[in-house]
Amino acid sequence: MNVRFEENNDIISSSVASINPAFGFEFGYIDMVYLRGGVGNFQNELQIDNTEQLTFQPSFGVGFKYNGVQIDYAFTDIGDQSVALYSNVFSLKIDLSIFR
Repeated sequence: MNVRFEENNDIISSSVASINPAFGFEFGYIDMVYLRGGVGNFQNELQIDNTEQLTFQPSFGVGFKYNGVQIDYAFTDIGDQSVALYSNVFSLKIDLSIFR
């Protein structure tokens, strides 16, 4: 649950706080290869005809970890489900303790 202390168009919203649930999973294979997926950013979006429509943002990713080097990739907004643009996120993490 992501909680913000403001009123906005999250799925649960009041004048005190807004709550946006998120769900995800990760499967790992031999502590080296990872597959991830999830859904979040649930919003009640106001449509042109003044009705509200529930939108969400699915994502998936893969990761690889070997000898202190970790590479991750995530792709979000699959199927253009929300107003956000497609997003490709890459990250690289190096454990410097392997150089001792």
